[in-house]
Amino acid sequence: NWDETAAPAQQIDSHNEVNTLPTGQQFGMTKMQHDSIFNLMIQINWPKQSRTHTWDNHGGSYPKGTCLGATYEKGCPRLGSFTERAREVAILINRILMTNLRGANFHWGSLQLNENIVSEEHRDKNNEGKSIIALFGNFEGGAFVCEEDHLVCSKTRLWTVIDGRKVHRSNPF
Repeated sequence: NWDETAAPAQQIDSHNEVNTLPTGQQFGMTKMQHDSIFNLMIQINWPKQSRTHTWDNHGGSYPKGTCLGATYEKGCPRLGSFTERAREVAILINRILMTNLRGANFHWGSLQLNENIVSEEHRDKNNEGKSIIALFGNFEGGAFVCEEDHLVCSKTRLWTVIDGRKVHRSNPF
């Protein structure tokens, strides 16, 4: 189960509304787009995460995943340390996401990629607006859940607009 979140970039021009897509709006992706992203993702040995609200659903000792692109951690803005190593998958995700969102006023500056992770209820920190989530792979059960927005995402091949600043979680798969 892959959970990929495109976190929005900080708004530059306060007179320009960005990321105004309604929460829950979905954009489809083709099977070929899904499989291309997934096949690149499974080739990467993702680093262990230190986030305390997540665990590895397959019994591993640490959940795996990372932020690619702009991130803010421990009081310091920086480029995600794994960004260059996962450059090819980041470029592919960005290209496909831009194609699927054509014409939508949506901007992002980072991608959060997680491998086989389940998360407790939490709010994303440092988000400056809405995000987009997509699930990848072959799995049964499990879902991204945001009860406040009555949102349950459990299918692959969909980009779904979420507000990560609201309490959300993932159900085990």
